[in-house]
Amino acid sequence: MPKSSRLRRLAVLFSISLLVVILVICIQVRAKARHTISNVTISQIQDGMTRAEVEAIFGVPPGDYTTRDIIYCSPPAPPYRAWVYKNAADLWTSNEAQSRIHFDDAGRVEGVFTDMRFEDDRSWLDKVR
Repeated sequence: MPKSSRLRRLAVLFSISLLVVILVICIQVRAKARHTISNVTISQIQDGMTRAEVEAIFGVPPGDYTTRDIIYCSPPAPPYRAWVYKNAADLWTSNEAQSRIHFDDAGRVEGVFTDMRFEDDRSWLDKVR
């Protein structure tokens, strides 16, 4: 087999492999859950809503959807008293907001709390200086 034919075959194989990798990455990015967790959507959550209704508002199940380091802090009690609720809170966290929502045994909202957000807006270069 001539050398140019072998190089051409390797180039085609490499190109196809690269396209497959790019396609897989694109599919994963598109499949990643899209959320609408923000202070605006948190304010729409009302006592008595079902878990399904809350997930429909946020667009995702409870979880951490942040894409960078952000610190959230629960407000001091009062107003938040975790021991008042029988069940632990479910957390919805994004770069914009974090909410702790308590559900009763029937799966209905009985408490909604928004945590305070702290983020260091300095560039990584400023942090190193």
